[in-house]
Amino acid sequence: MKMFSAEDLRKIHDAVQTAERRMRGEIIPMVVPSSARYREVSYLAGLATALIALTVLLTFEHGWRQYA
Repeated sequence: MKMFSAEDLRKIHDAVQTAERRMRGEIIPMVVPSSARYREVSYLAGLATALIALTVLLTFEHGWRQYA
């Protein structure tokens, strides 16, 4: 089974060439069965939420101590 037509391959090649002219790196297109699972995203979201909550709580505590 052919995934890409000759026209598709030409468009991919042209797009890669155009992008590579604007940078110093090399782009290597690949076809993979699926993308990564990104398991660590839930941990990072939890950490970000905890830091935001801590910042809010410390800000309110600082304000309460001024008026006490």
